Amino acid sequence: MLTIACSDGTWAQELSARHDMLIDGLRREAPDIPLSKLRFSISESATRQPSEDDRPPPPPPPPGAAAKQAAKRLVEGVEDDQLRELLERAAAQGLERRQS
Repeated sequence: MLTIACSDGTWAQELSARHDMLIDGLRREAPDIPLSKLRFSISESATRQPSEDDRPPPPPPPPGAAAKQAAKRLVEGVEDDQLRELLERAAAQGLERRQS
């Protein structure tokens, strides 16, 4: 079953009336996907437009030389090379964020 969110009852009713035509078209376009039934529901999310708040925040700026050096000093006692590198990168990002 595939559930389709509709903006209002009129659309849900209209699409329900065209159920057979829609499911036949979907089966032709995607024959590998087993589809037995369509369900139409009313949902506010069907009408909501994306807003500025929906966008992910921009990535943080790369750490500067001072943050990298401080991070390197913080993790110098870690023996495992891989772990030390990961901790150094995380610490540098944290230190850079703190300075911003």
